[in-house]
Amino acid sequence: MTFKELNAVVSLLGSIIAGIWLANDLMAAGGLEAGVSAAAVKLLWVIGFLVIFNIVGMILAVILASILRGEEVKDEATDERDRLVSAKALGNGYLVASIGMLGTLVAFAMGWEATPAIHVLFGGALLAGAIEAGSRLVYYRIG
Repeated sequence: MTFKELNAVVSLLGSIIAGIWLANDLMAAGGLEAGVSAAAVKLLWVIGFLVIFNIVGMILAVILASILRGEEVKDEATDERDRLVSAKALGNGYLVASIGMLGTLVAFAMGWEATPAIHVLFGGALLAGAIEAGSRLVYYRIG
């Protein structure tokens, strides 16, 4: 597995864990009734978690992959294939993010309060990140 594939796996795993965390929090604690400020603080914690998870996850993944391979895993130079994979994956992610933003606007148009709407927006962005990372992994694997 290349460095770029490891990066996609770590990003995808972080998005899945964050999504489960948020879904569990919303179902268990009645998270939509907490108010916009509390929701924003919770979502900032999730963003912080994702940043730290991706940094620590990549460090651990590279160390583990290097040990298993018996040679150092390095980020190779970006070539035309990498640019194409990135462009296609970003296109998939942007599509999902756009749908999430549209969902937020529809939620506001239907009279939703800000707290559920901010969760729709953040959920769309989180799903877009997962789709982008998953797409990168698939495109690197199947070409």
